[in-house]
Amino acid sequence: MNKHVPAEEMRKELDNLLSKINAMEIIASDEFQKGSVKVLRALVQGQIHSINEFV
Repeated sequence: MNKHVPAEEMRKELDNLLSKINAMEIIASDEFQKGSVKVLRALVQGQIHSINEFV
């Protein structure tokens, strides 16, 4: 069984993902895309919060 990824590495990857989501928001052309970006951002921020909460 594989070991878990360290919390700092997970945080870094999620921060990178959040940056990509922010870039997607800039190029979003319609309301559906903008709404999808908001959902993705909320999910990633929730994951970051969970990591911070348990570490």
